[in-house]
Amino acid sequence: MKTTSLLQKLTVICMTYERHSFVRRQLAYFRNFPIKIIFADGSSKHLGIDSQGKMGLLEWRYLHIPGEDFRSRLSSALDIVSTDYLCLTPDDDIMLGSGLKLAVKELEKKSDLIFAGGKVGRFVSQGNLQVFCKESHWTDDFSLMSNDPGYRLLSLIESVRTANVYYVVARTVELKSILQKSMTLLFSYNGATELIISGLLSVKSKYQIGQYPFWMRGDEPSTVNKNYWKIDGHSWYIQCPEEVQCMKEILSKALIEQGYSPDYASSTVDQYLNTHHQQLSRKGVHIFSWFFLTIYIKKILTPSIVRVKVYNIFMKSNETIMLLLSRFFGKDQVIRLLKKSLPKTTMDFTMENPSSDIVEFWTKYCGQLNEEQKLDLLNVYSLLQKFPRGIDSNQVLLDLIRMEEN
Repeated sequence: MKTTSLLQKLTVICMTYERHSFVRRQLAYFRNFPIKIIFADGSSKHLGIDSQGKMGLLEWRYLHIPGEDFRSRLSSALDIVSTDYLCLTPDDDIMLGSGLKLAVKELEKKSDLIFAGGKVGRFVSQGNLQVFCKESHWTDDFSLMSNDPGYRLLSLIESVRTANVYYVVARTVELKSILQKSMTLLFSYNGATELIISGLLSVKSKYQIGQYPFWMRGDEPSTVNKNYWKIDGHSWYIQCPEEVQCMKEILSKALIEQGYSPDYASSTVDQYLNTHHQQLSRKGVHIFSWFFLTIYIKKILTPSIVRVKVYNIFMKSNETIMLLLSRFFGKDQVIRLLKKSLPKTTMDFTMENPSSDIVEFWTKYCGQLNEEQKLDLLNVYSLLQKFPRGIDSNQVLLDLIRMEEN
């Protein structure tokens, strides 16, 4: 009898838009795993590959759907998923094969869980510097283990961990149902998809982040189709009340299905969305304050103790400062000034515990790694080191494969 490996039970859907170089890098990486991957490509130009095929151990499907929105492309990809488990991935990040395997293994053992995943790290490549570092608090331990689905929902948003729950391995039947519910309306804000899907997952299931490397993020800015995702999150709450109301109704219904009364469900979801809105409102002010400090104050005040004191004062009064600047110069002018003042990369200000050794980095946050994990990480490092911005052409991809096969 033929034995099915854990990864053969998994399909990865990669949503991509105008970034073929990263699609090629996904193919180069996943060809070493017995996995299925579907690329839902909204780019104007075709990648120049067949609609389906095999590469090494990998089975891939390529859906070129130019001019179609995120919802339509995702729906087309979902229609051809036939495996027990499903995972969404950004095109420029790498979901580690060894981590995906452990997530599937966890779901095979724990029938009460709907989704599973592990820890997140970031690969930074700027000039000659290539290091691995924490991805903010996303790398830290995290759990949603309360029996109360509403409490899990609020814990999710208060801890700012929606991404940890959005990019996971989930049971296909459950995730398909959740995705179909969340796609009743095309949202104008790209973060709304993550907000509603992670919210529905947290309502449906408990979650404990796995102590293993799972997701390696890059430092490439996101590319979105501005024809469909037109506004930022803060503006979305103000300008699109009908979309916010639709999300509220979907999340409230999910809580009611878990035993909540309609009123309690409604008030819980209100708190969830209000917390998210407040986080977005504060985000711009905090970014402004941080860069103002690092760019200007740091250059003037050299003693570190003085910098710390000034920074603390500044952070306490940052909202007042932002209000005053906006009142005197106008909000749009302040934003333009801020953009001109920002450095080309936030790397110098956001890196925490950087390491040039990928195994050393992950051992620090996940403990002892097995040989399969170490080999996987070394292969990822080699790929990221050679192609930090993706693989430029199909020919380069083919040459890489031939070289490694020989």
